[in-house]
Amino acid sequence: MFCLLRAAAREGEVCLIMLIRGRHRIHTQARRALLAVVMLLPAIVAGRPAMPAPPLAAPTGTIVNVSTEAQLQAAVRQIASNTTIVIAPGTYQLTSTLYINGTYTNVGIRGATRTIATTSCSRGPGMTNSAYGNTPHGIWTGGNVQGVTIANLTIRDFFLDPIMFNGGTESPLVHNVHLIDAGEQFIKSNPDTTGGGVDNGVVDTR
Repeated sequence: MFCLLRAAAREGEVCLIMLIRGRHRIHTQARRALLAVVMLLPAIVAGRPAMPAPPLAAPTGTIVNVSTEAQLQAAVRQIASNTTIVIAPGTYQLTSTLYINGTYTNVGIRGATRTIATTSCSRGPGMTNSAYGNTPHGIWTGGNVQGVTIANLTIRDFFLDPIMFNGGTESPLVHNVHLIDAGEQFIKSNPDTTGGGVDNGVVDTR
């Protein structure tokens, strides 16, 4: 059994690929490589201010603007390929998980502004509230979704996962998204029935 772990740093774009064998034992060469990278990149140890993700290009295709939770739910239910839902700034207390489940290409859910103070916020019933009803997750995708963008949002207070990419989702982009207070993983992906995973995903929060 093995897994692959990559740590990347921006200065010089130095990358470490570390092979972990078994459950608890790290290969000696991996330890040495990790130590070398830490010594070369003091910013990793000292920390540095978070930098905002660069702006995304404007969405293409059909744009659906929403400004209420009811409009948001309706737009998600009616979503089609090459459609982006743009959410006006505000807090949206979700009455149901936003499910994108079917055969779609190039779809997205974005906040109308990328500024943290005015970003669109989707809220669940609380990370410790097991009586979550219809909102176990924030956004859930699956079926056969080829290319989905989730951007410029705050997603918070869900008992399970704020973002769930189920089997059949490919090429997801999570861009400038603030995830707060999740009962389980902030972003989770599940394999499909044949064991295939979610491929070509990008999380961009620089």
